[in-house]
Amino acid sequence: MKRLLVLAVAGLLAVGLTGCASKGHKGSGSDDMRAHTSGMGADEGFEGSVWNGTDAELMEEARRTYYFGFDKFDVAMKDMGVVKAHARYLAAHADAHIRIEGHTDERGSREYNVALGERRANAVKSILAAGGVSEHQISVVSYGSEKPVDMGHTEDAYQMNRRAIIVYEGK
Repeated sequence: MKRLLVLAVAGLLAVGLTGCASKGHKGSGSDDMRAHTSGMGADEGFEGSVWNGTDAELMEEARRTYYFGFDKFDVAMKDMGVVKAHARYLAAHADAHIRIEGHTDERGSREYNVALGERRANAVKSILAAGGVSEHQISVVSYGSEKPVDMGHTEDAYQMNRRAIIVYEGK
């Protein structure tokens, strides 16, 4: 049943995700565009997340990609429960290591996009660190706009490219 729910959520995510980069505006505010992700973790605290499975199941099935609004790098509240579940897993498994990749859309200079991608990855890292994950378990890399998932030049394509991804490294 949980697998079906996760698959349904993944299907919805594939249809309407968001995430960006641009010149000029600096800061982290929030907007609705960064929040088109599942409600699996809308809870603000580590306890009481909407996710009811085990952390091991989460690592197997959970979202590892988080989308951001145009020129934004704050993690959406609806993503917090899932990111915090990753934190619980990593804190309990000191031998586990991750890389957080930051990405932007193509708008903005190369330098700006690399810096924005890094801020996005570091925003996820901060949540994990607050959940007890060791600095030694996390590496951060920013690809800026160098690795788009959608090569289009539309707002929908840009939304797909504005993201941070948790990548679990070798076991």
